[in-house]
Amino acid sequence: MSRDVFQKVMKFGGTSMGSAASIRDGVVPAIQKAVAIGQFPVVVVSAMSGITSLLLESTQKAQEGKLARAQGLIKEIEHKHLELIADLFLEKLMRNQQISFLNQELETLRKILKTIFLTGELSTRMQDAVLAIGENISARILSNLLIKNACPAIYLNLEKIISKRISIESPSYWTKIEKAFSIRLAKVPQGFVPILPGFFGAITNGILNSVGRGYSDFCASLVGVAIRAHEIENWTDVDGILTAHPSIVPKAKILSRISFDEMAELARFGAKVLHPFSVAPASLANIPIRMKNTFNHTAYGTLISSDSYYSKLVFKSIAYKKGITIIRITTPKMLMAYGFMAKLSNLFAEHKISIDLIATSEVSVSLSVDEPLIRLKSLLRNLKKLGEVDVQNDQAILSIVGVELRKSPAVCGEILRVLAKNKISINMISMGNALINLSLVLHAEKAEKAIQVLHQDFINF
Repeated sequence: MSRDVFQKVMKFGGTSMGSAASIRDGVVPAIQKAVAIGQFPVVVVSAMSGITSLLLESTQKAQEGKLARAQGLIKEIEHKHLELIADLFLEKLMRNQQISFLNQELETLRKILKTIFLTGELSTRMQDAVLAIGENISARILSNLLIKNACPAIYLNLEKIISKRISIESPSYWTKIEKAFSIRLAKVPQGFVPILPGFFGAITNGILNSVGRGYSDFCASLVGVAIRAHEIENWTDVDGILTAHPSIVPKAKILSRISFDEMAELARFGAKVLHPFSVAPASLANIPIRMKNTFNHTAYGTLISSDSYYSKLVFKSIAYKKGITIIRITTPKMLMAYGFMAKLSNLFAEHKISIDLIATSEVSVSLSVDEPLIRLKSLLRNLKKLGEVDVQNDQAILSIVGVELRKSPAVCGEILRVLAKNKISINMISMGNALINLSLVLHAEKAEKAIQVLHQDFINF
């Protein structure tokens, strides 16, 4: 079909694909409804919840020479899928067809793991091949289940959608992937719903190293751009984007709207509901993303769009992530010297360490990184050549996000006042360039209390 026929992308995550009940009662009806009202979707699915972790563990065990343990993990993966298939496919013919496909994928996995075991090497190409298995099985299960429920569907394998490995940082990547998806989807028969695995082919350095976990969100956005979708729906297990994590703030509110810029900041600093990479393609193409709940279809969800929507809240949401380390370099003579910051950045790049936040003064520079100390030893040795180095581990980043911060400069002082009143010290502070994100670094054990008091004073007022 022409790509113009498809109206939207529907992406279903691991929890949505995690049980027979969620697929049968949540995923399938959502797709059927879209088809019934003429909104022909392209569907992207993640692996069944927990499967990607088992697949990655199996490669690690094989590389460690623990083939028996790796084979045990294959059995676990097989058992989970056989249970799912048995619950969804009562008819013997369709059940056997699905089991046959499962066996093919698991045989591929066995061969790869044996190669890893014998060579002791785990290449990015082999890791990618293993990761694809979880999404392939999910996509095949869903396509067959839709057919069983009188909804024509077709499974599309994306492993070879791009024949040559290219970097996602390459200027040509976006045009090549868009063209590849367009060509592939144009071959879908009229009236069929394409079901795509979230794994989408060859990327330099491997999909896990280049994109990370949650890459199926990124895939959905790339597909959305390729078909010029009216909307990208991301179906999860929550009603939308919340003002804080509900495990920390049980009365957190659902946001009906949020901008691309705000979502990008939240995703970057810990909000797990959407992968950070998924925002950019949709934003550049001006395609809204709507967060929906597979388990509650009546919920409006959260619309993520280009609009900078001001709400009555002082800010919209607080995200956080733990496991942060602060590195502070004090060097009065060199800090303002020409080329010093470039030299510093190059050192981090050489050690493949990404910097989250950076703050400078006349005599020191502070940087926060999302890495354990064991990964920083070599970097720290080299940094000591530039000046005195101080390290603070067990930190957390709180990211306070909202376009409202632009019009309320005084709110930053109010935030610090509330934290000080509750005896919560801040070790580092940074304001984003767009003035929509205030990031605070503090000891990890104080993070949850900080979120609770800020939410109480500024959102639940």
